[in-house]
Amino acid sequence: MTDAENHGLERLSRDHREMAEVYQRYLLLVADRQIGEADRLLDEFADRMMRHLQEEERFWVPLFEHHYGESKGFGAKLILEEHKVLERLLGALRFLVNTIAQRKRPLEAQQVLTVLEESFRFRGVMSHHHSREDNVMIPALAALPGEALQED
Repeated sequence: MTDAENHGLERLSRDHREMAEVYQRYLLLVADRQIGEADRLLDEFADRMMRHLQEEERFWVPLFEHHYGESKGFGAKLILEEHKVLERLLGALRFLVNTIAQRKRPLEAQQVLTVLEESFRFRGVMSHHHSREDNVMIPALAALPGEALQED
């Protein structure tokens, strides 16, 4: 793997950490009943998450599949299925938070609990997915020789 590719893999790991930090700030806003700010931050987070997933699907996942197939305890099919689950859960969460935010009323306790429950569900899937990539996919790709990227 060349320095440029390693830099790209380091960026993927850094993105995982930074997205987790942004998501934690979003959760704190929900808990503090600042739903308008939470809605805005969730939209920013979702845009970043979608760009991240697209980059993985465009370059890193196919590279992993080409060199490792369905090994290392998982493969491209599982990664892509998890991406679909993340997209679906995040879309539903965005809809829920946006709908509540548009009401322009203070959050009721039940609404806070509902948003937090759905938010924790998404965070659990995201954390597990990022952990799998950080502990298996990224190290496996980093171990490839630089010329591996030039193979057909």
